[in-house]
Amino acid sequence: QADAAFIAHARQDVPALAAEVVRLRADTAEWEAARDAYYASEQRLAREAERMRAELAARPTRAEAYRQVA
Repeated sequence: QADAAFIAHARQDVPALAAEVVRLRADTAEWEAARDAYYASEQRLAREAERMRAELAARPTRAEAYRQVA
């Protein structure tokens, strides 16, 4: 009897499960795209921060700037 119920439900359950797999794969693709965009942005910002640090390091300190003016 349990087998008969399983078989009867399988006609509805299998397509529903297949549709759920398709939906979850689409969700996964969206999350992966968002993750990739986040990491690309993070890397871009890290490069920009490093460029700015290098620019600041190349500038004279206030004391050096005052000495140049004096």
